[in-house]
Amino acid sequence: NRLPSGEFSQFCAGTLLSDRLVVTAAHCNTSARHYVIVGRKTINGDGGTEVKVDSVWRHVDFKKRAPYDADIAVLVLAQAIDFDALPARAIPVVTRNLSARDDVRVMGWGAKVHGGGGSEQLQFVDLDMMNDTACADGYSDTRLPVTDNMMCASRENKDACQGDSGGGAYYIESGIEETVYLAGIVSYGIGCSDQKYHGVYTRAYNFRDWLSGVSRALANMGGGVNEI
Repeated sequence: NRLPSGEFSQFCAGTLLSDRLVVTAAHCNTSARHYVIVGRKTINGDGGTEVKVDSVWRHVDFKKRAPYDADIAVLVLAQAIDFDALPARAIPVVTRNLSARDDVRVMGWGAKVHGGGGSEQLQFVDLDMMNDTACADGYSDTRLPVTDNMMCASRENKDACQGDSGGGAYYIESGIEETVYLAGIVSYGIGCSDQKYHGVYTRAYNFRDWLSGVSRALANMGGGVNEI
């Protein structure tokens, strides 16, 4: 949100899919009155740019099976991001389902401890993918079931936290050059770094076709959006 002072108040995060599209969590309730900050590590620092959100496409199945099921939305930016002028790039969706053998990197401006305020500086944490059954068992005493559209990640004393919602969990594939993929979207949890209630993420792999369909529909509508 842009404050009367002209500064920004951060409440969620997202990942660039292209120069006009950002993927985030549906529960962030982003609207056309919001802005996306791109290419900046400090919220109100120098560099980067602020781009207004033009429209929002939320998944039609959000909340149908469970409170956070299909927790995914696409933001259409009012203008294209110039990747040649900014330290930013589009991130492709992961090409396989990750397992408990993998790890991910989560980034955001959220709180560092449960109940704390947001971070002015961009933070990151490396987490281990969790066994789906073990994660679901942890939430079995709650009204927050873990569905097959979700994945869990955790590491002792490390987690995403309030304010990180919508941000990416990135799988980094090693090779001659590292390749970064979007594996998950920060969705929900209970507390932060709770070893019973692991952080839950929207499983991006399950929504590859939906994301492609949204970009295709927008491209067919004109307005300068390219198909991903």
